[in-house]
Amino acid sequence: MRLKYKNYWSYLSEIRKREIQGRLNILQAQDIRQTIVCISVVLYQMATLYEVTCKPKQAIKWYLKVMIKVPNDRNILPKLGLSFARIDNEPQALNLFNKSN
Repeated sequence: MRLKYKNYWSYLSEIRKREIQGRLNILQAQDIRQTIVCISVVLYQMATLYEVTCKPKQAIKWYLKVMIKVPNDRNILPKLGLSFARIDNEPQALNLFNKSN
């Protein structure tokens, strides 16, 4: 049986190279994601995704990001109010529902 590596140190070196390459790939993916996430439609879809998966706190976070990008979009307020209602923050939910009308 023939070994691919000459010794233990060359084996560790190869593992380290692969580990570094994996981390670089992760950083590149995060950079791409950061660029994509700046688009308001993507933010809205992320919020809707969290809302559908019953994670209202995460949905609120994303809806607030959408409101920062598009402050005059009235469709976000009722959805944000619904998310606040799901976490039992009734006053905030009522306030957002009233603003949407």
